Amino acid sequence: MKGFSSKTEVNNVFKLADLVKTLKLGKEEKDEAKKIESLTLSHIFNRDTTGLKATDSVSLIYVFKVVLNTNELPKKFITTLDKKTNALTVFEVVYGDTFTYVMANKRLSDSIVVGEYYSCTCEEWAAEERLFDTLQELYVSFLSKVLELSARQNETQAELIERKKKIQSIEQSIAKLERQKNSEVQFNKRVKINEEIRELKKQIEVQNNV
Repeated sequence: MKGFSSKTEVNNVFKLADLVKTLKLGKEEKDEAKKIESLTLSHIFNRDTTGLKATDSVSLIYVFKVVLNTNELPKKFITTLDKKTNALTVFEVVYGDTFTYVMANKRLSDSIVVGEYYSCTCEEWAAEERLFDTLQELYVSFLSKVLELSARQNETQAELIERKKKIQSIEQSIAKLERQKNSEVQFNKRVKINEEIRELKKQIEVQNNV
């Protein structure tokens, strides 16, 4: 990440050999660790470093920069590290000129709960142009980039993920109908299927509205 306040930058480089021992990795995770050239805690976002208000769901965000020597994403290693990290996380995975951002449906309470992971390959993230009031708004903006779905005002990460899942479900239904239409020989039935597809596309537009 570039362009964020210098107060958020920590650039704490981990010794991978020591981290492998600390995390007590299994064989698969150890094999994935060999694909990592360097691992850095690059940014910390909290009230002190950003001036943004903490909320019950978001008070601390870590950004890990993972530089690879292969284009294979070390998913198991990232998951294991994430489960040991008592903060919400963004993984900036770099291979050559390629940036992949990885985030989980993660919740912090008395325990660390890590759900499904989402990722996108895109240009390196730069500082947000718009201002935020809370760390939750900042975190949701990060997640919206990974999900490639614009966040609505005051939308939580759970609500954003749920909206993304609805869109994906509708898209799957459209794809199924498209296959039916392509194999259908009767004109009237093809027209009816087209109408169903149009209605589903309208539903996607509603979900995409900010």
